[in-house]
Amino acid sequence: MKYMDKALSSEERAKELLKIMTTEVKLAQLRTKLLQNYITDDGKVSEFNDIGKEGIGGFTFERIIMPYSIEEEAEIINAIHKKIKEETRLGIPPIINAEALHGLCLRGTTSFPQAIGLAATWDRDIMQKVAGVIASECKARGIRQVLSPTVDIARDLRWGRVEETYGEDAVLTSELAVAFCKAFEEVGIITTPKHFVANSGDGGRDSAPVYHSEKILKQVYFKPYAACFKRAGSRSVMASYNALNGVPAGLNKWLLTDMLKKYMGFKGFTVTDYRLMEKAKRLHKVSSDMSEIAARAVKAGLHRELPDDGGYLFLNEALSKGLINEEEIDRLVTDILRVKFEIGLFDDSLKYDGKSAQKLCNCPEHRDVAYKAAQKSIVLLKMTAFYPLNPEKRQ
Repeated sequence: MKYMDKALSSEERAKELLKIMTTEVKLAQLRTKLLQNYITDDGKVSEFNDIGKEGIGGFTFERIIMPYSIEEEAEIINAIHKKIKEETRLGIPPIINAEALHGLCLRGTTSFPQAIGLAATWDRDIMQKVAGVIASECKARGIRQVLSPTVDIARDLRWGRVEETYGEDAVLTSELAVAFCKAFEEVGIITTPKHFVANSGDGGRDSAPVYHSEKILKQVYFKPYAACFKRAGSRSVMASYNALNGVPAGLNKWLLTDMLKKYMGFKGFTVTDYRLMEKAKRLHKVSSDMSEIAARAVKAGLHRELPDDGGYLFLNEALSKGLINEEEIDRLVTDILRVKFEIGLFDDSLKYDGKSAQKLCNCPEHRDVAYKAAQKSIVLLKMTAFYPLNPEKRQ
């Protein structure tokens, strides 16, 4: 198994592994499953009825409160890694991701001020401390990719996701996003700046068509992403629901290849916002054929679907129709495998200690960081004659 030779670069190891992968195994690396679908009511791992010998690229841990302890969760994560390693053809380890915008969105973790509050600190140092705490709690619990931070530029308060952002300024957003992402990437956790790009449409509508010139995209909306890639080493990015200048972001080759890879130098892998391809069909009406939508996504440079319940289930059909070829699949799979090697998934034991995680998560030291961040996030508004609540004019 030459791909296990640590003397090789991550790129070389990825290419060596690719040589022994069947088409089915390759396609599986482009797909993910909701992790909680494989957990029984009594907190045990159920059968992988829809995951065959080809394996699966990763699991998404949805932001829900699970009815079991952190120690039981560690047993579940360990059992999943064991099943994938022992019961699939090549045992390629999955990436387990979760939301971590202002704290890992799982039970028993430290909660910090929401992103817009963290932005109000204007403090890169406190942001890096906050992110360091979240990263340590993620890694202790087997989370190796976070679907964070949100670096959308919030220019319309009618948009319902403003609180997830760092506000309206591209420079402030870039600086805080870099501080956030660095803390994760330095310990081998993949960050996923989102939602690429310009996720808020006219009137604050989410997922709606958006129209921007290339100039405004480069001067404003691309800036935080480029900063995360170049200065923090972010290894993933999330494509947004909306259409950009008439083309859905996840199916937009100009956006995901020309701009993302060539203009910004991004070298990681792209994931979808949840059920992006289904929205391309239902909302943007690009096609009624999901194999065609999947093919367009592959050609655009979209690496992975979160979760796997839409377009990339139809990749075999797209291949059989000649809509895509295996060389195009290989390019996407190589990027994913390279990142898996870079963060040590093939070399780490991937066995997690629930007792240690229980002791670490939401410990007094971590709560102290949260308290200090909350203090710094407080904003006081000065009452003036121009403020609507001028006491002299009140009846």
